[in-house]
Amino acid sequence: MATTFEEALKSTLQNINTSFDEADGDLHRVVASVSKALGDVTKILLVALNKVGENEEGTSYQLILTGPEVATNVVAGFFVPAKGYPIKCQTRTGALSDETYCKDKQELEKYFAAMASNPDSPLVTRSAFLMRSKKGAQSS
Repeated sequence: MATTFEEALKSTLQNINTSFDEADGDLHRVVASVSKALGDVTKILLVALNKVGENEEGTSYQLILTGPEVATNVVAGFFVPAKGYPIKCQTRTGALSDETYCKDKQELEKYFAAMASNPDSPLVTRSAFLMRSKKGAQSS
């Protein structure tokens, strides 16, 4: 039995939107978990996703580091393609840019764990600086 245009289109749209929703939802859930852990460790800082672009190709986000009396700092960027995974993950250290692709939720979790264990990652360097600044302001 031949598939009609309508059936084919309906199936394709459903599949692509389901795949996007899965990848986008995973990114949001992992970032929420990372934010909670960061808040537990630093007592002052959180991370959140800031949507910076959306079109038929996908959705772009910035991972922002924030807290009370802290200016927003961008520490990473993400692009979730319309087809879902893989998610493009990008951090910038000085003039160098580190780009990788995460093919599932487990790879996203590994990406964030690697970011947390890298003393040169923007998340770690900015968090450490903001914690020192907050500590210095409290002792003044």
